[in-house]
Amino acid sequence: LTCDPTEDTCDNGKCITVRWVCDQDNDCGDNSDEKNCPTPTCSSNEFMCNNSYCIPRRWLCDGDFDCLDLSDEKDCPSVQPGTECSSREFTCSNRDCVHISWRCDGDEDCADGSDEVDCTRQCRDDEFQCNNGDCIDGTKQCDTNYDCDDHSDEPDECRPIVSCDITSEFECISDSGVREECIPLSKVCDRVEDCSNGSDEPGPQKCNMDECAVNNGSCQHGCVNTPHSYYCTCNDGFELQDDGHSCKDRDECAIYGTCSQLCENTHGGYKCECVDGYTLDPKNGYCKADGEEAKLIFANRRDLRMIDLATREYTELVGD
Repeated sequence: LTCDPTEDTCDNGKCITVRWVCDQDNDCGDNSDEKNCPTPTCSSNEFMCNNSYCIPRRWLCDGDFDCLDLSDEKDCPSVQPGTECSSREFTCSNRDCVHISWRCDGDEDCADGSDEVDCTRQCRDDEFQCNNGDCIDGTKQCDTNYDCDDHSDEPDECRPIVSCDITSEFECISDSGVREECIPLSKVCDRVEDCSNGSDEPGPQKCNMDECAVNNGSCQHGCVNTPHSYYCTCNDGFELQDDGHSCKDRDECAIYGTCSQLCENTHGGYKCECVDGYTLDPKNGYCKADGEEAKLIFANRRDLRMIDLATREYTELVGD
């Protein structure tokens, strides 16, 4: 790889703009652009951090850490003379100012967290309020994961009633009608009583009888024979109804995340579409914005830079 005349070659082969050499930022990734650099000096209107980085003097003791080593906020007075928050701001306990709308919004915006002290939150209709007052997405309640710090989103009432898998297990039911356990279908009709009441050995009249051979077991779609009985199945895009025999079209569009934008339910399936300005990616079914690839623009106090998120190309937009 050969870099342009306006670029510097890093030890790892990466090319960066010459202006980024010795600018106290690790632009190469291996820090080779910051090796053998002369000792920096700051102007009269700048403050030199302990790591020799220069920042505007007005950033000194302003409540924000601008030096990477945090030295610009060291040995500062607890209250800055003449520093007051406006009527649209909240004054943190450390004298920082944050927007008044950030008070009691569930996020600690003050460095000391004082904007969330003595708050009583009101969760939205689509949120679940934890016992400790926190709000989480309503869909995260009873999802088997603890999203509330106090675990109140997963009470005992959320635990599903254990049932046997009819495709691979047999349900042992006691004489009083209580489910005792699930055993593999391979243990049914094997002449060995595995259930306490022997219900897994119903006798030759039921064992190895092919119920599916008669009228498809009254199943609307598929019928699967088992050692002692049978069960019905449905084609893709359909779901079995409570009667255990009939099948109904499944509305895949009602399932969150089926399509990234528009979803049209069809008989036995569905179709994803995109709004204007987006194109459906056939590889993953997601909608992708038309036009150029996304780019990230950011500032590092000295200049404005841009990264192409697809190619990872790193360029300078505006210099100081």
